[in-house]
Amino acid sequence: MRRAPSILAVIAVAVSACLGGTACGPDLPDRMWRSDNVRYFSRPGDDSVCPAILDEIEQHGQLIADALMLPSRTLVSYYKFDGLDDYDHNAECGSGAAACSINATARSPVDFDRHELIHAYLSPYGRPPWLVAEGAAVALSCQRYPRPTGTWQEAYVLPHDSPALYAAGANYVTAPRLLEAADLLRVLDAAEKKLLDQKRQEQIEQLEERNEVVP
Repeated sequence: MRRAPSILAVIAVAVSACLGGTACGPDLPDRMWRSDNVRYFSRPGDDSVCPAILDEIEQHGQLIADALMLPSRTLVSYYKFDGLDDYDHNAECGSGAAACSINATARSPVDFDRHELIHAYLSPYGRPPWLVAEGAAVALSCQRYPRPTGTWQEAYVLPHDSPALYAAGANYVTAPRLLEAADLLRVLDAAEKKLLDQKRQEQIEQLEERNEVVP
């Protein structure tokens, strides 16, 4: 008759699996600074950042939330590695990745990675195709990529780490399109709440305050 393994035996096997061969997960920075919507982690000896970084990320997150009319802020965890060597050995972002985000968690060797933060902010709202997800991150972080030469359908099937996918995404998902979509959401929200007259008056006042000459 086969005997069921004891609890201690199971624990011993789990511990030996973790200690043998490879480590159990990435070695993440553990010095933490906290604000309302950000948890920022760095190495204890890393003097390239200070707690003031929280204010910058909070302002950035609020700007994106306001522009896209997000219903609420997401608690973001940011792991800043102490240089490329620390990142390459411990972040476990995958071969060739300059940084990465996992749900609302960003990992990067730089102190303020806007691209990965965009992914983190938008993580609660679904997982669109990489072409759209990376296009939004590129557009909202104001990165530049060469103009794509193929179609978006060709870019759609490219590997996630392909620069051509990022370029096509940025060309397809532009910041003006995102902002126009956010404006449309605001109008729909006003219509649902029967506040269209108030919304119309706000837009008239905004136009009156602009000192522009339209050719």
